[in-house]
Amino acid sequence: MLLVWLIFIYGSYLYFIRKHILWASIGETFFRIFLLFIFLLVNIGLGKKILKWLRFETDSFLETSLFSLGIGLAIFTYLLVGFGLAGLFNKWVINLLVLAMFFLSYHEIGDFIQQTKSKLKNLVALKPPFIETMLFLILFVQIVFNLFGASVLPSSWDALAVHLARPKEWIRLHRLTTVPYLRFGGGNLPYNIGILYGMSLLVKDAILAKFISFAFGTLTAMGIYSLGKRYFSRRIGLFSAAIFYTTPIVSDVSTTAGVDLGFTFYAFLAAYALINWIASRRKGWLIISAIMGGLCLGSKLTGFLCVSILSLGILVDSFLFKKRKIYTCNKKLSLIYSSGGSSWLLLVFKGLHY
Repeated sequence: MLLVWLIFIYGSYLYFIRKHILWASIGETFFRIFLLFIFLLVNIGLGKKILKWLRFETDSFLETSLFSLGIGLAIFTYLLVGFGLAGLFNKWVINLLVLAMFFLSYHEIGDFIQQTKSKLKNLVALKPPFIETMLFLILFVQIVFNLFGASVLPSSWDALAVHLARPKEWIRLHRLTTVPYLRFGGGNLPYNIGILYGMSLLVKDAILAKFISFAFGTLTAMGIYSLGKRYFSRRIGLFSAAIFYTTPIVSDVSTTAGVDLGFTFYAFLAAYALINWIASRRKGWLIISAIMGGLCLGSKLTGFLCVSILSLGILVDSFLFKKRKIYTCNKKLSLIYSSGGSSWLLLVFKGLHY
C-alpha cells in the first residue's frame, strides 16, 4: 500500500509538473506527509522494541504508542547529535540510519499497523454521543486547517532567523557546531528540535520541518486525550484535547518551524509519566519521566522549569504525602537528573565549545 501510494504521488507529480503548479504542489505535499509518516512510524517501532525489551507495557494502545514515540525520538535525536558532532551530518547517513531503524524494529512496526487498523475499525463501529462527535469534528477541522498552514513555505521570523538558519549551516558544514556569525540562535542553544529540522532539510525541505512541528502539536493533543481518558473519562479527554488544540497560540505555532510544540510534547509526556508513577508506583514511569524531562531541557532553555517542577512533584509526593525519608527522596531526584543528564552534558559541551 505504501509503495502504491508513493508511485501515485510521484506519478502525479511528474505528469502535472509542466502543466499545473497546483497539482505539482499537491503531489509534493502528499510526499512530505508520507515522509512524516515514515519518520513517526520508525520511531514508534524503535520505542516499542525498547519498551518490550525492558518488559514495560501498558493496557492503553494510545498511551503505549505515545511513550514509545518519545523513547524512539530520544534515541534517534541523540544518534543524530552524535553523528553531527562526529562531522557525519549528511543525507547518506540520515537515510542509512532510518533504514537501519526500520529493519531493526520491523516486527514492532507491523504490530503497530495491525493494532491501528483494529482500533480504527472499532472506532468506525462506535456510536459516540452527539457532544463527543462534535468535539471530534472540531479537532478534525482544526487539524486540517493547521495542516494547510504548515504546507506552505516558512515565513515566521523565528523560523527563518534561528530554527532553520542554524540547521542549514550545519548541513553546509556537515557537522553540528556553533554558528557565531548568526546574530540570533547561533551560539549556545539546545539542539534537540533543531537537529530534527536539519534532518528535514537534508531529506526534503523546510516545509517538512514545519510538518514535524505540526505533528508535535497533534501528538500533544492526543496525549492530553489519553491522560483525560485514563483518569477521568473519554468525554473529559476530548474536552481537554479540544481546549488545548484550539488555543490560538497552538494553532499559530503549528504552522511554523519553531521549538515550542516539541518542547510542549516532551514536557507533557514528562508530567504524564510522573502522574502515572504516583498512581502506580512503577519505577519505569519515573525513568521515562526523567528521559522526557531531559529531552524537554535539551529542546529549550526554559526546560529547567520543567525539571524543577518534576523535582518538586517528587518531593511533595515522597516527603510530605508518603512520609518517606529524605534519603529516598534524594535517590528519586538523582534518578531524574541522571536519566535526563545527556541534555545537561550537551549544554555544558556546547557552552565550552562556544
